[in-house]
Amino acid sequence: MRRRGGRKRAIGTRAPMTVAMAPNDRWSLDFVSD
Repeated sequence: MRRRGGRKRAIGTRAPMTVAMAPNDRWSLDFVSD
């Protein structure tokens, strides 16, 4: 298991939820990355 969910989650938490919520495109990219 090279992919670590914890690491990806950390990045998402780092970004401001308000800003991420505004641009749906950004969320989509995050989901794809996950």
